[in-house]
Parts: sequence; structure tokens; C-alpha cells
Amino acid sequence: MNKVLSIPAASTFHLIKKYHIHAFPHPRSYDYSYLVTFRKKGGIMEELYKVEKAVRLNMEDEFIYDKIQHFDNSIQNRIKNYIIERKKDFVFEKPDFMFWVLKKEDSLLHEPQTTKPYNNHVYFNYQELHSGKKHVNIASKEENNHVSYISEFSLQLKGITKEEIIETEKEQIIKSRVGQSAFKKALLAIEKKCGLCGVSDERFLISSHIKTWSQSNNQERLDVNNGLLLCPNHDALFDKGYISFADDGTILISDNLDEATKVFLNINETMNIRMNEDQRQYMKWHREKILKI
Repeated sequence: MNKVLSIPAASTFHLIKKYHIHAFPHPRSYDYSYLVTFRKKGGIMEELYKVEKAVRLNMEDEFIYDKIQHFDNSIQNRIKNYIIERKKDFVFEKPDFMFWVLKKEDSLLHEPQTTKPYNNHVYFNYQELHSGKKHVNIASKEENNHVSYISEFSLQLKGITKEEIIETEKEQIIKSRVGQSAFKKALLAIEKKCGLCGVSDERFLISSHIKTWSQSNNQERLDVNNGLLLCPNHDALFDKGYISFADDGTILISDNLDEATKVFLNINETMNIRMNEDQRQYMKWHREKILKI
């Protein structure tokens, strides 16, 4: 059954209905891959929404509205007005906020409500919300972080669709966001450190696509198997084709690197990484297309 995410929003319920915008402190992981509903006072739900786009904004940024210029004017105005009106009632309690651009999908005319108060988000089966019952039972309070991270990343990509942005510019914009994106979080859920040297400080880990962004389709761009966590030095070497990896994970080093550079950048022929079968398929592409022989 399809699960509907239900979020408590008593204080901002009127803003959600008015602007079809929802904002919440980042990071916070939701599985919103299907539909979303919001609960007003009493746990009452009135409408179902689809999350169409997502953008993360720093509320202390002097040039905050520059970050939404890739959206059409209607969406820009909805976000701006939401922010202005929300600030009249209460502050944004943290600098970083995720903004969802919503599209109304359906009305819950009988206004179902939870059987008891829930302070956090919960999930309902779609059929339960449409059962006609006044009080509805939750399906779960659990969330799948892997799904929610990829949902978030997918929506961040959808937000960068303005026609006048050429493909190379689009790739640069997205790459600049990937380091802090849900794609990185999904990789961190699997690996906690650089696959080569063991650096574990998340501030210095970069989520790199094995098959390059420009050559991947949308499914491959979101596939965590098409990713490696590397430190900045090793990420640069991998991205520029100076290193790659054999099927058994053994490092392959380009002949274009001299011995001194290898020492300074901390690479040697004894290094290796772990890969699953799907990663091996992507790495085969990297060896054939990117590695500088």
C-alpha cells in the first residue's frame, strides 16, 4: 500500500494552504516519495499534496532570493510571500530551512484525524485516509532514511530545470550542491569514510559520481551505487581520471602522475576499495572513458 506522510503543522497550516509551500529546519529526513498531508490543531487533515520541488535556503543569507531564481516567477513569489508572512508571526528558529513546493492532489472532505495526538510525523495508508472514517489509524512512525535522502536529492534536481540554463551550467550548479546533498547522506549511510585513505570527518568527504553526471541518465544520477565517498585529494584524482579501480577494487594509477605527486597526494599501488557488483559496472565505464592511460 502507498504510504502518505503526515506532518504536524498547526502553526503554519494557514500558510501551507495559502501558498502551497511548506518549510522546516534542515536536516530532517522524511519519506515523501508518494503524497504528503499536514495536520492542523486536533490532528485534522484536509488535503493531500505532491512535493514537486525542494530547495534549501539559509534564512540568514543576505541574498537568499538569489537561490530561487531558477524557479518560475509564480513559485518565487509564493516562497517570498511565505517567508514574509511567516516572519510576522514567529521566527525561523534555525538558519537552514528546506522549502517544499507543493501541488494539491486531492481533498479529504470528511477531514479525518488521528486517533490520538502525535507530535512528530507519521505515515498513513492512502486507503485509510479515504476510508471515510473520522478517526484513522497510522501505518507506522518509522522512516526509511535511504528513500528519504534520495527523494530529497531527486527534488533538488527537479528544481534546476529552467530552460535558459545550459547543460554544463546545470551540471556545475548541481555538483556545487552535491557535497551537502541527500546523495551524500545516502552514501554516508553505507560508508563512513574515504574509501581509500580512511578520512572520516564528514566535512572533508565528497560524494563523487563514478559515471559522470553529464553521461548518466536520471536513474543513474540518483543511484547510490554510482557513487564513492572520497577525501578532496582522492576525489580530484578520480574525477580527473588520474586514478580508477579494477574489478577487485585494486587502484589503477595513471602513468601521467610522477612519483613525487603520488607521495604528496597519498596514493600508491597497494591501495584498494570495496565495491559491490553494481559499482563494478559503473567503474568499468570509468576505466574505459575517464582513466588517463
